[in-house]
Amino acid sequence: MNVLVTGGTGIIGVNVVRQLVERGDRVAVFDRKTDSGFLHDLAEAYVHVPGDLLDLPWLIETIQEHRIDRIVHLGAVMAPHHGTHPYMMSKINLEGTLNVFEAAKLCGVPRVIFGSTRGVIARTEGTEYGHPSYKPVPASFTGPRLPLTILKRAAEELGVSYARNGFFEFCAVRFADFYGAERVIKPERSQANVFNDVILAACRGRSMSLAGGDQVFDPIYIHDCGAGVVAACTVQTLPAKVYQLGGGRGVRFADAVEAVRRAFPKAQIDLEGGFDFAQGEKDPNYCVLDIEEARRDLGFEPAYDLAAGLKDFAAVLQRFETTAAQPGEPATT
Repeated sequence: MNVLVTGGTGIIGVNVVRQLVERGDRVAVFDRKTDSGFLHDLAEAYVHVPGDLLDLPWLIETIQEHRIDRIVHLGAVMAPHHGTHPYMMSKINLEGTLNVFEAAKLCGVPRVIFGSTRGVIARTEGTEYGHPSYKPVPASFTGPRLPLTILKRAAEELGVSYARNGFFEFCAVRFADFYGAERVIKPERSQANVFNDVILAACRGRSMSLAGGDQVFDPIYIHDCGAGVVAACTVQTLPAKVYQLGGGRGVRFADAVEAVRRAFPKAQIDLEGGFDFAQGEKDPNYCVLDIEEARRDLGFEPAYDLAAGLKDFAAVLQRFETTAAQPGEPATT
């Protein structure tokens, strides 16, 4: 396959690019930024195209030049100030997405995969999807509240509209509470960052205190997120228009932290009980995603349990920090 990955230097993007390259696919990364270090060893294995999603002619030219037959659209802006000043976010995340869809249509690209978010899920408090039952949330249970998630939901529907009109096959992919060393790339905060903070503290020998150990959440290792996206590129058909990728079951935050302690015996993580470990983050919404359609259509099954994910997290972080510290390499913070 010839695959264009927008936002390919981002948190999930680097995993998608790596797995596509390892498959032997030809990958073009359309991104204003260059690799921050997580693709350092693959620098010669993919093409980086400096580009802006608002530049429709350049998108079209890129698709034509590289004979693209799959687009994975992960490019987006998520800076904190856009929550109160959403204009630029709407330009990139909605108008830019529309440009991707239009370019795919005009160039005859047969399939587009859109990276959405669990944030489009409606509030689960007081429903069967929240405490205490945590029934897996179906893709249809939506109700976004923030500018970012409202725009993501609108983009999902735009993609469905293009597919309904026969311009290309389409699916949106939503990700549960993903964790991975790649989260050090960007400072944006979310519910999933809290567990990532715990792991980073353990890796780096820092102490940490927090509450919320009784809460159930849906952790998934970031490499499994990448695998689900790649599967959406490669399966023969996409019967559903939205696929949700998660761990497949709810996990008590206390149990997840205990797994961190086992993986890093020197970790000094002090955890109290409670039901809101991410209360300081934007719009926390504790739930478990229903991944049955991804299992059925994509053959998706998480390959990493917490123990395996934490082990790989530490290895990836060490490789990244070693690369960033090499002479002549840009410093990474």
